[in-house]
Amino acid sequence: IVVLGCTHFLMLEKELQSLLGAEISVIDSRDGVGNQIIKVLKENSLLSEKKSDDLFILTSNKNDKSKLENYKWILEKYGLCAV
Repeated sequence: IVVLGCTHFLMLEKELQSLLGAEISVIDSRDGVGNQIIKVLKENSLLSEKKSDDLFILTSNKNDKSKLENYKWILEKYGLCAV
């Protein structure tokens, strides 16, 4: 088992799985990281209920839409729009 401990490893997940082979599981930590962020924000009264003006900014080659596809789940989960 390999656990991807940083959200940036998302970009390498397919490549890592290909190199490691099917017999080794790759575990993604995005949900855990996102849930921990929400927990800390709530504990410190910093979680905003306002959704309409929240943005998700992703830098990428303007012709490469695949990175945005990788993040769509989090945009939908938290009601964000991509710029």
